[in-house]
Amino acid sequence: MANARLAGADLTYADLSAAKHTDSVLIDTDTIFLHAICPDGVEVDGTQVTTCVGHGF
Repeated sequence: MANARLAGADLTYADLSAAKHTDSVLIDTDTIFLHAICPDGVEVDGTQVTTCVGHGF
């Protein structure tokens, strides 16, 4: 995913657990991660975890 531009993307239910090279991915506050599985395997539940920032992004 090196240099991917996901700013404003709707990643609802996306499985990103196999994503590699996420340190250069462009995301912003409009990127939606609800119910996504982050690169580190954590699921965004919308309550305790609301984003994949810090979980592989």
